[in-house]
Amino acid sequence: MEPTLSSDRDGYQGITWAERARFGVLGAALDPADKSGRKNNYIDRLHRLALNGVFGDKHFSKALDFGCGPGRFTRFLSKRATEVFAVDRTPEMLAIAQQSQHLPNVHFLLWRDIPLPFEDGFFDLILTVYVVSVMPRTDVASVANEFRRVCSSRGTLVMIEQVDHSRQLSPEAYHQIYGSAGFDVVRAVPIRKSDSQFMRFAMNRISAQFLQGTLARAELMWRKNSQFPPDTRGYWDYLFILRPKVGS
Repeated sequence: MEPTLSSDRDGYQGITWAERARFGVLGAALDPADKSGRKNNYIDRLHRLALNGVFGDKHFSKALDFGCGPGRFTRFLSKRATEVFAVDRTPEMLAIAQQSQHLPNVHFLLWRDIPLPFEDGFFDLILTVYVVSVMPRTDVASVANEFRRVCSSRGTLVMIEQVDHSRQLSPEAYHQIYGSAGFDVVRAVPIRKSDSQFMRFAMNRISAQFLQGTLARAELMWRKNSQFPPDTRGYWDYLFILRPKVGS
């Protein structure tokens, strides 16, 4: 079978994923230009709060950490699943994840293309964070179809991804792509704006570190009923919860 993803998918915004690996876990996964670390710490805190709200005390059998990068959420998943398969296409990223995450229930796998090396319906949980929205737009539908193939009929796909009109990735586009792949979008809510005033305050040198959690919680509450109109500039972070359609 011909792979759907080609070998030129190895960078974003003018820097390769291998080069990003030099910036540590948060710098590699988020913004390598954030020298103070305050912006990345805020985004990471907000993402974790959002995911904690989704998972609660649920436990899963097999979880896929798709595009795990430097392993930002690998340990998070290892506490919530019996087995975790952390997959990434960049050796330098995977090396960071392996060095920093010594977890007996995690399997790290370097895999550059699809189809993935798993049986149909293998996972009851799939997590992606900042993966789908930074891959070439032409690959998004193929990856959605592959997620559906490896997701069990009672499984869950959780994504924190960017919505951005300039990349043809509106909330409606995600609904259409994943609906065509065989998923129902159970929930789709905004959780952060790219120019968030909450984040700007958290990045202020005067702001104490302990305020970041308070600010992240405030933004999650503030954004959840917001709309992403067609004239929106910049990207927003969205939380998507999807499940396979009955009979798909």
